[in-house]
Amino acid sequence: MRLTRDDERARRVCSLALDFMNATRAIPSSEIARRHYPGLSADSFRRAFSRDREVLASCGVLVSERREAGGEALWEADQGRSFARGAELTPAEAAALELVCRPLVD
Repeated sequence: MRLTRDDERARRVCSLALDFMNATRAIPSSEIARRHYPGLSADSFRRAFSRDREVLASCGVLVSERREAGGEALWEADQGRSFARGAELTPAEAAALELVCRPLVD
């Protein structure tokens, strides 16, 4: 079975949500690009990540940017404004969630 662009985007947004909800530190842009947007140019990554942040926000996961002097952008779920509080998953729970949701994508 071949995945559509919508399928790929849904999978990417879910993966981003899980990454942000489980993060114990802010995630650098370079790490997000490498994990979720391989092969995209820097400009394409920024545009796609911006669109995906809008989708995350509509799902209740608000992602905030933080910059350190001279460093790259760091991103994290805004704990005060998101529904992401208390959503830490163990690796086994994350794997189970992915398996349960896979038929929805198919």
